[in-house]
Order: sequence, then C-alpha cells, then structure tokens
Amino acid sequence: MVGASCTGKTRTLYEAVQEVLPSWPIFAPLSDTDLARTLLGGVPDHTIVWLDEVQDLLTETPDGIIAAKVMKELLKTNERGPVLFAATVWPDNHIALLTRPTPERAIVGAGVISDVIAAATIVHVPDVFSDTDLAASGEIRDARIQLAIDTASRAAFQGDGRKVVQVLAGGTQLVRRLYPAGKLQRSDAFSPAAKRSRG
Repeated sequence: MVGASCTGKTRTLYEAVQEVLPSWPIFAPLSDTDLARTLLGGVPDHTIVWLDEVQDLLTETPDGIIAAKVMKELLKTNERGPVLFAATVWPDNHIALLTRPTPERAIVGAGVISDVIAAATIVHVPDVFSDTDLAASGEIRDARIQLAIDTASRAAFQGDGRKVVQVLAGGTQLVRRLYPAGKLQRSDAFSPAAKRSRG
C-alpha cells in the first residue's frame, strides 16, 4: 500500500488481509534484524509478514539486505507453501526503495531491495476523496463516514474539504497540535515533534 500519512493505508491493508486470509497468523517484525532472523529461521507457510513502513525494514544494512534476499527467494521458489508479505510505504519512500543503489552499495547486494519492491503488487491509496466519491456521499449509510465528510467540508482540512480519511484518522487535531496558530507547513510536511514520535 502506497500512500501519504493519514490516508488509511495501514488500516486498509489490515482490513484487506483479515477479509481475505482471516485464519493466517500475522508476524510483525520490529526491525530489519528481527525480520532477517525470522526469515532465515523459516517462516511457516500460510503466514502474513507485516511490513508496516517497509523502508524501516528493508534497509541497506547487512540485515536489511539479507531479509530482502530471503524474501526474493521465498517469492520465487517457496516449496513449503504460500507466504504473504504485506507492506505500507509513503510515496517518497517507495520511490527511494525502487531506486537502484550506488555502485558501492550494489557491491554488497543492496540492489536486491529494489528488486523485491519492483516485484510487489502496488495499491495506491489516494490522499483525498474524489469529487465523484463526495457526490455519492448521500448514499453512505455509515454515520461515522458521513460525519467525517461533513467535518472535512466545514474544516476545509489544510485547505481541502476532500480529506475525509484524515479527519477519520484524527489528522485535523494532530495538525492543530503540531502547528498551533494556523502555522501550517506544506501538506506533506511534519514538524520535528512528529518526526521524533515516528522514530
């Protein structure tokens, strides 16, 4: 899932795997080291490997490269049974992961990361509801979504009343807290406090 912050990519991906593979266990590695160790130890078939913020797990470190190599092999020739790698990533990070490494990094095998990312099935999560979505909003029976649409149109969140998902995610409150007194940055920017909280 590729999408900006507060667009619902993590929740959408979670709901999708729960709908399609409800009985499969989910393994969520905490770091590139945790991912590499688990993949080398053998992931049971019919497992979902949850790679939220995949750029933090497929890194150009030795462990990140090992993890990507094992993933590539599993995707190509997993004889034990299927394994699903489910990942989320911001658009800029997705582009960076697809970029071929420098010659120095390629020598140590970092090119396998872009190979794995290029082989993925990509679903783009839009930043905003389309005008068509909003025009059909009268047909929506879910009171929470209807309230979010109404709130987004009144708040004109960051100048755009179509940012309904951001309202659902609490984005308006977050932005007001991080940028008080209406001192907004560009729409994809985060304050130093927000960046630290993601670490």
